[in-house]
Amino acid sequence: MSLVTKETKISIDPVVEVLLKHIDYEKTDTRKAVLRWVRHLHANQSAEMYKHIEHFFPRLIDILCDQADDVLELDILLITDICGQKQQDNIIESYNLKKEVNEQVINFFIILQFKD
Repeated sequence: MSLVTKETKISIDPVVEVLLKHIDYEKTDTRKAVLRWVRHLHANQSAEMYKHIEHFFPRLIDILCDQADDVLELDILLITDICGQKQQDNIIESYNLKKEVNEQVINFFIILQFKD
């Protein structure tokens, strides 16, 4: 993962395509590796990854039903990273995304947190 840093210039589209292809793979280790890569790319190439949020986010929500605890833990960490991103307002503005959508996602996770 050290190959990709904040300064790295890569074409993220082919990487995203491969990650999306394997995100619900039958092997737990593969799903964990995909989530780790998505999280790493989100941390280091957030603006580029945010362009693909509409493809990732529904899949991340589906993974909340995964039977493997470690996959579920990585998924929750990734979702909270995305929702808690410090630069999200700038990114939302730069891609003309609706801020209400992001606020709805955050509210959804607040509700989940306090649900019995």
